[in-house]
Amino acid sequence: GRLAEAVTALERVLELEPLRADAQMLLGIALYRLGDPQAAVRTLRGALVLDSRLWPAAFYLALGYGDLGRADDARATYLWVLELLGVEAAAEPTPALVDFEPWRAEVQVLSGMRAKGKRAGGAELGERQPVARVRPGG
Repeated sequence: GRLAEAVTALERVLELEPLRADAQMLLGIALYRLGDPQAAVRTLRGALVLDSRLWPAAFYLALGYGDLGRADDARATYLWVLELLGVEAAAEPTPALVDFEPWRAEVQVLSGMRAKGKRAGGAELGERQPVARVRPGG
């Protein structure tokens, strides 16, 4: 339903303005939530090339790597998320990140766990398990 509509709308925006990092980030998150981690990873990497401060994009990139069985890439990206959260806390947040502020602390804890190779419940990252989808306010 709504995620598919969001993908269509974001693709239209990106046709007109392909360098919109915020739109690429949101598209990548929507693709991930729709169950397409490969497309999400590709899109999120593009968003991060345009604006490397987008910690939600990095977080979903790490989730995507995990879903694709790329545990080392996932761990490295979770470490990057932690770094971004530390840098972002000291700086003025970018407008694209304002809506993500409510779940900053949760992302920081989860990224710290996953950077150590652990999932909630203690399972190793390389073990195939469904990944909990995280969304603002939820």
